[in-house]
Amino acid sequence: MRKTQTQMYKYMRKRSFKWDEWTPKRLEKFTRDIIWTKFLTNNLKLKPYIIKTMIYNITFLIKLELGDKILLNRGIKKGGREASKIIYNLIRPELKQADVFTLREIKKVILWLFTKNDKHKIAALALSICFLSGARTGDLLNTWWETTRVSNNEGDIYWHSEIRCGKNNKIPEKREQLTIRCVGKSTDQFKYIWNWYTKYCQTNKIDKGKLFKTNTTNNLTYYFKKASKRLGLTRVITGHSGRNSTLTRLFKAEINDTNINLFMRWNKDSNMLYRYRNTLLETSNVAPAYKLREFDETLFRKKKL
Repeated sequence: MRKTQTQMYKYMRKRSFKWDEWTPKRLEKFTRDIIWTKFLTNNLKLKPYIIKTMIYNITFLIKLELGDKILLNRGIKKGGREASKIIYNLIRPELKQADVFTLREIKKVILWLFTKNDKHKIAALALSICFLSGARTGDLLNTWWETTRVSNNEGDIYWHSEIRCGKNNKIPEKREQLTIRCVGKSTDQFKYIWNWYTKYCQTNKIDKGKLFKTNTTNNLTYYFKKASKRLGLTRVITGHSGRNSTLTRLFKAEINDTNINLFMRWNKDSNMLYRYRNTLLETSNVAPAYKLREFDETLFRKKKL
């Protein structure tokens, strides 16, 4: 209380006015400013009860000096609301997630890209790999011809490519690879484009070293975004869209967590699975909210709830 009183006296002296010259506008600005100053001097952390205490102290001091003034109290509360809103928007956790697309939507994008020049076709291949293997676009820059294979496992055809370097240019502690089972209509585009790409690289004698001859993901995502815009999509395909979309399909297919961790190349104690479940499935038909309501409705129908 004493600290708030000192701040109010200092504020009045600096602006040369007295207690009876407080207006709702002045109190609104003063309240907003001292809450903001408290936030800045407290390592950008401020608990709600502190804001309420500061508003209470200002209101009490005004009432003590001037009596109970409704308009002045409104100014204080308005300043507190404005400060709280700014602080909340600054410190609330942001859910920055790439948009999710179905394979049917992506097949249209891949088809459009493949009708253009070679750079577009290479982007189409990268997009196909990301959406079938759960790779980020950055992962593709660390794949090499020497460790990319197409193998036959008891009649099943698999495409797999080892990732030599993980995120942040760290050499992975365990072997990691992208894996695609090449079967059915969901992979027909990929098989066709992969065959084109191998012939293209052999013809141009670039079938050694890195699988994709680029040093930045922007050279691929540029074409993803270009295709999104040209096809009139309301969402934008980014470097993480393939991962998010693949994970959503894995969750909906009800693959167990152990196998998802293995497929996504995560450690068994990683929190990535929890984070993605939390942000990708809240309104899906495999989320707890959906399952709970289905259970409740079943009991209602049976008159047991």
